Amino acid sequence: MRSILVLAFSVSPALADDFTAIAPVTTATLYGAGAVVTQQATVDLPEGRHRILIPASRGLMSYALPKITVSDGVAIGNVALQPRAVADAETAYLPQQAEALATLTAAQETLISAEGEVSQARAGLTAIEAQIAFLGTASAAQVEALDAETLLSTLQLIGTQRQDLERRQTEAQLALRPLLEAAEDATKARDQAQLDFDRLTPADTPVDLIAVNVDVTAAGPATVELESFTFAAGWQPVYDIFLARGDAPSVDIHRKAAIRQDTGLPWSDVVVRLSTGDPLGQVDPTKLWPNKAEIGNNAGAKRLSAPSPAASLSREADPLEQMAMEEADVATGPTIATDGVSISYDYPQPVSLSSGAGNLVLTLDQLEFTVDETIRAIPRFDETAFLMVAFVNDTVEPILAGQATLFRDGVRLAQSHIDYVAAGDEAELAFGKMEGIRLDWKLLQNDTGDRGLVSRSDIREQSLEFKIKNLMSEPQTVQTLYAMPFSEQEDLDIRVRANPGPDLRDFEQDRGIAAWDLTLEPGQEQIIRLDVTLTWPLGQGLAWQP
Repeated sequence: MRSILVLAFSVSPALADDFTAIAPVTTATLYGAGAVVTQQATVDLPEGRHRILIPASRGLMSYALPKITVSDGVAIGNVALQPRAVADAETAYLPQQAEALATLTAAQETLISAEGEVSQARAGLTAIEAQIAFLGTASAAQVEALDAETLLSTLQLIGTQRQDLERRQTEAQLALRPLLEAAEDATKARDQAQLDFDRLTPADTPVDLIAVNVDVTAAGPATVELESFTFAAGWQPVYDIFLARGDAPSVDIHRKAAIRQDTGLPWSDVVVRLSTGDPLGQVDPTKLWPNKAEIGNNAGAKRLSAPSPAASLSREADPLEQMAMEEADVATGPTIATDGVSISYDYPQPVSLSSGAGNLVLTLDQLEFTVDETIRAIPRFDETAFLMVAFVNDTVEPILAGQATLFRDGVRLAQSHIDYVAAGDEAELAFGKMEGIRLDWKLLQNDTGDRGLVSRSDIREQSLEFKIKNLMSEPQTVQTLYAMPFSEQEDLDIRVRANPGPDLRDFEQDRGIAAWDLTLEPGQEQIIRLDVTLTWPLGQGLAWQP
């Protein structure tokens, strides 16, 4: 096929014929924010110059007008956008929308017929009930005026007639029941058909058209593709992460993709690709500006760099005014491709998703890693320790950042988040409380005052302790962390005495974070005491909390 961008937005000249072509969505490449969506239309054209009219969805034009591609033997003259060109929206319905409308119309007609039968049956029943009521009234009024013989014959007649009417009343009531049930079923069918129709987001206002002027060298079917970038679709990774503990603990990561689309068109059997790329990301280096230093009353901050072009793009731009937790599982995973910049996942089955229907969750694949477990305690703030697991991403692709549902030994734990993990990098995940490891923190002394008869400095002496206790039935090794005070000022002197002393200072290169690796037997507790002395010049304030 041959591609050509939109050439012009002028009004088209008079043409031999107009041909309307419906263009459903066929493929979509989804990004974290945005998507490239392809629509395809096929129409039989005679030789010569013609105009193809394709209904346009505003949800697919949130960024720019589409790129046009045509089949061989067809040349594009110009392209014009015609807002609100068709008053009857039904003429632009996709096949599934037209089918849903026909189903809705038939359901409405069935309901009208069922309600008519109910009304007719109720009218007959009401007539019978009126006759029964009349007989009762007539007999009461005539009793005193009749002689005995006439009264007897009249009462016999009334009784016979009333018996017949009550029989007919019962028959009418029995006949009404299935009609009411049929009307109720017809109402439900109509309501469902309405929901199915609305789910396909059919247009109910005048339709915009894209008019493509073409020259056809030989009669036959012609294919037109429209490729649009839109912010009305995208995807994000989601995970179910299962931790299996034991002699060889491991995590099993079930990768999924939550896709969304609000393009205004239903997606039916669309070929979907998930990409980690950023189509609006920065593609050139940031411009550097001369950085001259100045002094003076009017000297201000200098701008050191210019914003990237992508930052100035409005995601709400509308070109029409300038001239949109169900889960689908498959047995096989996606095909993975990389171009050295981003990674793409080709989903193995076509995807159907209504516009504005929320997220559809697609199952991708599973990754399994062996892990190292650590019980970590932060006694200054927590009452229990927490279980941490670390693993190395030994696959050839990264694990993308996303929401995760955690399971520990088959039990659903909590909602969490996993950060980006590059291929070959190490990751750490938290898997909830270890209730059997209890923590306690206590402030013992907090003295602040002057030193000596002649005050030349201020001093603060702080004593505190924290406790870790193992209430579990087996020995446990607990990594205990505490943030020691430190100073980067020469006039602020800090002395810390820890008993017992930490096994590691500056844990994970965080300044002042001390770590103790404590092995506790069942029922054993360990108390760690810290004595802190801070000295600083008189008259200056101290900003620090133990």
